[in-house]
Amino acid sequence: MTFAPRFAVLLRGFRRDAALTQEALAARAELSVEAIRLLEAGRRRHPRRATVRQLAEALGLSEQDGARLLEAAGRRPAVTGHELPPDVDDFSGRTAELGELLDALTGTAPAVALVSVAGMGGIGKTALAVHGARLLTGTFPDGVIYLNLGAHGGGEPAQPLELLQRLLRTLGVDEGQIPAEVEVAAARYRSVLAGRRVLVLLDDAASAAQVGPLIPGQSGSAVLITSRKQLTEPAGLRQLRLDVLPDAEALELLSALLGERKVEEEREAALAVARLCGHLPLALRIAAGYLSGQQDKSVGQLAAELEDSRTRVLSTDGNGVRASVDLSLRALADDAGPIARTAAETFPIAALLGADDFALDAAAAAMDRPAGEIEDALEHLVDISLLETPQPHRYRMHDLVAEVGRELAHATLGTAGIETVRLRVLDRYLALVWRIDEHAAPREALGDWPDPEWSSAAKHLDLEAAIELLDADRQNLVATVRAAAGGSSAQRRAVIRIATGMNNYGLSRKRWSEWRAVLGAAVTVAGELDDPVAAGMVHFDLGIVHNELDDFEAGAGQLARAVGYAHQIAVESFEAAAKLHLSHALERADRPAEARAIVEQVQKQQLDEQIASWIALILGMIAGKEKDLPGQRAAFDRSIELYRVAGAPARALAMRYRTIGESLAEAGEYEEAEAAFHQALALYRGENDAMDIAAILECLGTAYVGSRRFDQAESVLLEALPLVQEQQQWDCEARIQVALGRRLAALGRIGEAEDAWRQALGIYERHGAAAAEDVRELLA
Repeated sequence: MTFAPRFAVLLRGFRRDAALTQEALAARAELSVEAIRLLEAGRRRHPRRATVRQLAEALGLSEQDGARLLEAAGRRPAVTGHELPPDVDDFSGRTAELGELLDALTGTAPAVALVSVAGMGGIGKTALAVHGARLLTGTFPDGVIYLNLGAHGGGEPAQPLELLQRLLRTLGVDEGQIPAEVEVAAARYRSVLAGRRVLVLLDDAASAAQVGPLIPGQSGSAVLITSRKQLTEPAGLRQLRLDVLPDAEALELLSALLGERKVEEEREAALAVARLCGHLPLALRIAAGYLSGQQDKSVGQLAAELEDSRTRVLSTDGNGVRASVDLSLRALADDAGPIARTAAETFPIAALLGADDFALDAAAAAMDRPAGEIEDALEHLVDISLLETPQPHRYRMHDLVAEVGRELAHATLGTAGIETVRLRVLDRYLALVWRIDEHAAPREALGDWPDPEWSSAAKHLDLEAAIELLDADRQNLVATVRAAAGGSSAQRRAVIRIATGMNNYGLSRKRWSEWRAVLGAAVTVAGELDDPVAAGMVHFDLGIVHNELDDFEAGAGQLARAVGYAHQIAVESFEAAAKLHLSHALERADRPAEARAIVEQVQKQQLDEQIASWIALILGMIAGKEKDLPGQRAAFDRSIELYRVAGAPARALAMRYRTIGESLAEAGEYEEAEAAFHQALALYRGENDAMDIAAILECLGTAYVGSRRFDQAESVLLEALPLVQEQQQWDCEARIQVALGRRLAALGRIGEAEDAWRQALGIYERHGAAAAEDVRELLA
């Protein structure tokens, strides 16, 4: 027995109380009849809030009833690593396979029950696995864990170490106790599961090698795997291969989607529909979604149109899906309604966005239409099963459907049209980065190089809104820029402009990995352009990022190039800044004589107090390297005095104190280092900057370890750890793990210290950070 979702029951009741037909309600609410039917059938459980408000107004609901309808429409939060995805509303068929699956997972074998569900894309592997897992929640009292392994998610499949770490977090292991090596993490995972009864669902596996480390060690638990490949390992794996639906189950699914009476009255036509859809559940759902919006058409007409579409797409690979998609898109294009037509235009462009999921405003930019108009179109594509919406304003497309969409884009848009779409997406990122840059102090080196129009599409956003939009989409930004670096000349110019505009975003959010990736793509392009301003800024920023990641030799190389470009464009302040950053990189790379020589060059220029303060700071750091402690202290005092005279903002002064503290700690002057860090901490707390507070707590904790004040070290490091994890500051998190490891090692707790260092090593290795080598030396 199935039960209608609460929203569907309420809507149907309110409509009947108002004595309205579905058609009349659709007209009053300015919605399609198809949308009303889908909502009342329970196939759209979570409409947008704007749609609910339109319905409430059209129905004349009281404020209380409107609130009830709105509450019933509440969308589930985004699925996280351990929650099962929602069950398919109208799951049907697969009776024998479901029975075999349940038997295999609940048997009394002495080892962990292992079941693999294999089959082609769109055949219903995930739907069967999730449905079965939900039926077994009572059988596994310690929980059901879901992980998407990402074999066909639009990017690289997840690595075993990343998956093990996610599993350990789900199982309640403290972040600081999660190992950073696959073998150690797998052992810890098996230990944590010992004595528990847990079902682990591993969806969309790429290979046996990916799955192997994720298998529990003792009987009582079970693992359910879905994969397009027929896995032969690990040992003891029970195979369950899904074939296409037989006629009877295909009819059962169509009955659930279209109604039993409609299918029974046209049984032969329904069988033809099943055949033309390749008996694939995904294709059948898309075809049924099409017919739900064409109430004047019969199942026989659907079969005839599918036959025509099947001939048109001329493909045997995924033909049922292709034919169903083609039919739905033709119906959209033929629909007189503006939403349907826009949805048809949006579909192939959405398929080009290329990520596992994409944002509403990215699609709006690609279409060059208002976000509200595109949201209606995307939601319409959700209605007819061509898109999914995992959370508000984000969408994803099944990879088989996306393949059809990309082919359609190439056929309908052509090379020029696709180029236009790609440039629009790049322009969206361009607008965001330069809107964020507008809130920073002007960079003299840029002069009038930036075009004020670059940010025009984001002028309606304040600083925080622009940062949040870019931050949420930063992985797609990196992928887009990397692809554009190998694209047309217009795309490559956009790469340079985006990279040059990222300075304020990169520094404020400390997204070093993403900033480095964008700048790295831009460096490959910069050499092609006769543009010393852009090239100088790209090399300058890339040098800063390398310095922040403690890769000082790489930073020095980039900054040396920036010095050359700065000299070429003859902006004295930029040249001085590039030289001083270069001298800092050289000092940190244990090349103090070269650093001093460059600083002395800058001293010959006419300088303001801020530059003079910066020079004193670097001379103090060099003096520390040369063991000239009185010279170090005198230079640092001079730096602070000059910075105060210059009226530097609190945040910048705090950074001075932090740098001074780091240099003093490195020289073994821990008491003075701690005093400098406390000065910085007080200033950062006054600014209420969580990122910088966490960073200075890490510095203070490291200094406490050096002075053997281990209790204070543990306190501040554990205060900082959740802050950096919340802010996704991986570099600071790794440094905290290194410091915790040093503390544990000093206390003789070597095994725990190695666990902390392995955690740090894993973080550094995932981000390609040079500091990984230092941690390897600690472990050695």
